[in-house]
Amino acid sequence: MAPKSFTRVGEKSAVYKQPSSREERLEALQALLSCPTSSIHTEKPPHDIKEVQKTFPIPIDEKRIPGIYHCGYNSVKSYGASSYFIVHPEGNILVDSPKYTEALARNLEELGGVRFMFLTHRDDVADHEKWSKRFNCERILHSLEVQDSTVGVERKLEGTGPWSLYPDIELIFAPGHTEGDVCLYHKSLKVLFPGDHLMLWGSKLDIVEAANWFSVPLQLESVKILLDVDFEWVLPGHGRRASFRDAAEKNLAIEALLDSKLQMSKKSSQELAPSLLSISSPAQKRSGSRIFKHYFHVRPTRFIRKHLLMISKKFRKHFRSQSMSRESRGIYHCGYHSEKSFAATSYFIVHPEGNIPVDSPRYTEALASNLELLGGARDDIADHEKWPKRLNCERILHSTEELLHPKQIALFFFFVLLWFLFLDSCFPLFSSIYLLNQIDLELVLETFSFL
Repeated sequence: MAPKSFTRVGEKSAVYKQPSSREERLEALQALLSCPTSSIHTEKPPHDIKEVQKTFPIPIDEKRIPGIYHCGYNSVKSYGASSYFIVHPEGNILVDSPKYTEALARNLEELGGVRFMFLTHRDDVADHEKWSKRFNCERILHSLEVQDSTVGVERKLEGTGPWSLYPDIELIFAPGHTEGDVCLYHKSLKVLFPGDHLMLWGSKLDIVEAANWFSVPLQLESVKILLDVDFEWVLPGHGRRASFRDAAEKNLAIEALLDSKLQMSKKSSQELAPSLLSISSPAQKRSGSRIFKHYFHVRPTRFIRKHLLMISKKFRKHFRSQSMSRESRGIYHCGYHSEKSFAATSYFIVHPEGNIPVDSPRYTEALASNLELLGGARDDIADHEKWPKRLNCERILHSTEELLHPKQIALFFFFVLLWFLFLDSCFPLFSSIYLLNQIDLELVLETFSFL
């Protein structure tokens, strides 16, 4: 927001020059108000901060794209994502959610209020409920993105679209970053609001695989669709904005992005796939080189910076065509790493007496279908919900690894507190512990001794 005062140092931001003009001071204070972590400070409280508040939302380019504003007030609930405001004669649109502040709400009210609040995906919803109540606006989100915090969204998109809000406002289905990602396309101004689907990173368009929550190959396919969309501006949730002279220049940038990711995926598959997939049967060995070509190099979450592998559509299609008998033996890397398991690797053992998944990958129907073709599973020693239901397999876990139910834990500490407050003997505590039928008494005694 204020490139003359702030810069990137490694993966962090830093002040590298104090504002030296009125314009630079205004931009720096706008950044101060918008910083989601409140990391920008001044030596003394700025006397003109209320005047700066009145400058939001900020026009992006009044000549080329009039009526398009950056809201500022980025929220930590949306990982610091940017949100935008579109002034439209048929009703204004808030794209994704800024942090709720009454100062910004009053400014939006002066611009005509909000008719629609369009949420590109699950990440950038922030204070959507507060904004909805303030303006009584209709919230829009794809049904695949609905979570507990967004169950009350008024309009849930279904299918693959496209959908129209107004004759010149179109919603484009763009899965990949998340399962139900949707972009907003302003036809008359040639502006694309992609959320986290596409952004300027450094000096080039990028998708930032480190922030992918669903499927990198699918995200690249969705980016490819944008070659046929006539836009000249990219206003993303994360990363920098991008503007182009025309659609031809935009297409060159997208093609360069797709080419660079294709080269990266080929290099990654050649270097990493052989070490992660053990092939034992002659038929598999003959087809192995073709299988490796269809791996993609991705990272599973925005927090874990390790290079992992995901099976692409082409690999799944090829995998389904390989009919393997129950008697064949093989050790497989499942892929589909889950953040719930801290991105741990899981494996699949083909065995004549019953196949065995070792630890749990992220549940996907595509992988489940592939495992079913290999004979399903007899034993599952990981995911205790989705995989057993899908493959009807037995789960195995050592008793000491079993997690207590939250109610059991709460009840245990209730009795501990009761003893400290009212009792002068530990006998009632140990008696009450027998009510907690899944707690190891020795473990309780050790815990009590520690307390």
